[in-house]
Amino acid sequence: MKTAIFIFLNFHICTFCFSQNAKPIKKLDGSKVSQAALTKQLQSIASKASITGLSIAIINDRKLVYKHTFGFAKNADKAPLNDSTKMYAASFTKPVSAYLFLKLAEKGMFNLDTPIFKYLKNPVGSYDKWKDLAGAIM
Repeated sequence: MKTAIFIFLNFHICTFCFSQNAKPIKKLDGSKVSQAALTKQLQSIASKASITGLSIAIINDRKLVYKHTFGFAKNADKAPLNDSTKMYAASFTKPVSAYLFLKLAEKGMFNLDTPIFKYLKNPVGSYDKWKDLAGAIM
């Protein structure tokens, strides 16, 4: 659980507070940090927190601008973590989804008081994953 919380916090902070190209990473406050300095800082945090493995991705202007992995996929055999390693992230999608929907609502693209089914192109039960809801009154 400690790993999942750490991953969430760092992903959230990095995703929404930094942007990066081959140039220094620009933070929302206008200050900048080099890719090397960010990598060193994240490596230090992961080490101090005794995190076995950490994967970070930073998205800016809808583009992946920074990604890095730290540590091991499995601590027992010291197999290195890479960007295709599957990781357990607990309930990571819930706060990320909530944040994204709140941002959409803030921009007027989504109304929090409108039932979700009204945003779908077809009735809920017509989707393969939700066939058991066919005919449900929404």
